[in-house]
Amino acid sequence: MSKSQDPAKRVNAVGSRRPTRVLCIEVNEDGTVGGSHQALYDLVKGMDRERFEPVVLFYQDNVFASRLRALGVEVHTFERERERELALRLRGSKPAKALDVLVGAVWRRVRFLRSHSIGLVHLNNSPVLGHDDWLPAARLAGIPCIVSVMSVAPEEVGPVQRMLMRRFDVVIPVSRYIRDDWAAAGVPSERMRIVHHGVDVEAFRARVARTPQAVREELGVRPGQVLGVMVGNVRWWKGQHVVLEALRLLGEDVQGRLFTVFAGAAGGGDQDYLDSLEQLVGQYDLGKRVAFLGPRDDVPDLLNAADVALHASVVAEPGGIAVLEAMTVGTPVIAAEVGGHAEVLTSEAGLTFDTSKPEALAAHLSRLVADEELRLRMGARGRVRMEGFTMERNVRETQEVYEDVLA
Repeated sequence: MSKSQDPAKRVNAVGSRRPTRVLCIEVNEDGTVGGSHQALYDLVKGMDRERFEPVVLFYQDNVFASRLRALGVEVHTFERERERELALRLRGSKPAKALDVLVGAVWRRVRFLRSHSIGLVHLNNSPVLGHDDWLPAARLAGIPCIVSVMSVAPEEVGPVQRMLMRRFDVVIPVSRYIRDDWAAAGVPSERMRIVHHGVDVEAFRARVARTPQAVREELGVRPGQVLGVMVGNVRWWKGQHVVLEALRLLGEDVQGRLFTVFAGAAGGGDQDYLDSLEQLVGQYDLGKRVAFLGPRDDVPDLLNAADVALHASVVAEPGGIAVLEAMTVGTPVIAAEVGGHAEVLTSEAGLTFDTSKPEALAAHLSRLVADEELRLRMGARGRVRMEGFTMERNVRETQEVYEDVLA
């Protein structure tokens, strides 16, 4: 592992250690806000400010940038600069020109790191989008660079990206599932440290502002109906179509007792998928039984009001924060059988299924719709289970990584 700056440079006049300025970078730029933003916010909020001073950088402004500023956190956005760089890359196809653009971007990053006295770079969410600029910039600035892997499987990237993944000081997979994937792709096990997703349990529960009855009335849920909630941006791999297929397969008696809502935004590249979902709703005659709510800022209220939370990603998710949040408020979960969330979700707190088989989801829905006692029992056990996956634990383990790479 590379060493940080000379420790003497981080000592103030009276001999005490200054907090290390940690640059946390969220590179998402598709217009959506998701679990990685929430995870970054919770991490920064919980940092020990006597040891670490967070500096946060987004490629697009968003609600979490405002929330972090309200906490007094230094926040930057590279939106305009990033757009200019992307435009330059797309303008010409000559390799030499592309290399010039990349080199220019790297040196701008180096200047940023030096001018803001950054001591550690922490890439959030997707390592691939930060490989070509922040990793070499950190190397040139002489500071360590680590990455949390919350998405992107090795088979989805090229050989250069896989090679660069081996150059980070530490890779932080959010689950054993992701660690095993990248270990098979050649990332040394000694460079990987698993830090599971966490939920700020008390804060999330405190954000429940309305009664379940009030939420259900707003959504149009009839008395006696079971409310299913799926939280997640509208993208094909999130599997909203799998849920619609399962709803179609339910018997008429179950269909009449179940109302399902989808909460999440469709990014610019996902509008066609949303259109296809709306077509399925009409084709399957589900118009009175489902609703697409769009982006919501009251997810705790929705999950708390739900009788069952749904997760149907057709591509294994590394963490599945929505699953953990549902468990936090005591809502039973039906989730995809593979992915990082499966390391937290137990058979006592929910049910899992093969997302290639919507009939399996339909069977689970039929079971939970019919058995209120089972729903309550699973929800209670999930709530207890989440006490071991708090954000306090996530922050503590992440800061241990910081200390190790800075030692």
